[in-house]
Amino acid sequence: MVSLENRVVSRIDHHLNHEMMEGKTHFSAPVENALQYSPAAMVYALKAFGIKGRSKLIDQTNLYLMANTLSKLSASFGKDHFHKTRPAGDPRSFPSAHTATAFTAAEFMHQEYKDQSPWLGYAGYPLAAVTGALRLTHNKHWFSDVIGGAGVGILSTKISYAAYPWLKEKLFHTKSHATILPYRTDGTIGLMFQSSLR
Repeated sequence: MVSLENRVVSRIDHHLNHEMMEGKTHFSAPVENALQYSPAAMVYALKAFGIKGRSKLIDQTNLYLMANTLSKLSASFGKDHFHKTRPAGDPRSFPSAHTATAFTAAEFMHQEYKDQSPWLGYAGYPLAAVTGALRLTHNKHWFSDVIGGAGVGILSTKISYAAYPWLKEKLFHTKSHATILPYRTDGTIGLMFQSSLR
């Protein structure tokens, strides 16, 4: 990947890391572990308060699960194949999975509420950005890891929203026909139910 081999990007990574670590007070609370999911939680909270988004609840859930799965698989693939080392020396740095998850959720919120209100549509992005910033301040990632994670998250959600209508039609669209008939045989009375899917 270009960003992993680029000397300019590497210099920026190291410079930003040095600036963040210089004079840093020890702050190790992993707030980003919960914060990465907060935009998605906001979507469900808004729904609970009667503020409807673009999709029905079941579709929202399917879309979020699809986007999050794609994001996690993509981030895991990157970590396994790019072999980039974290600032502290640990392996599997690129891209930042926390940031990918956060931006997946932020783009999910954007897709659901961008037509309702620009404020709601973009409300998840600051939370996602803070998640990425915390990965930097905790010395877990380079700046390029965070940017890569943001890209993975946004793209995963956009792909999911583009593909979902087709998948829903192909996988879940069935027409059912049911018939209920009363019957009487040898003194027995009952109802017969017949159902067919096609």
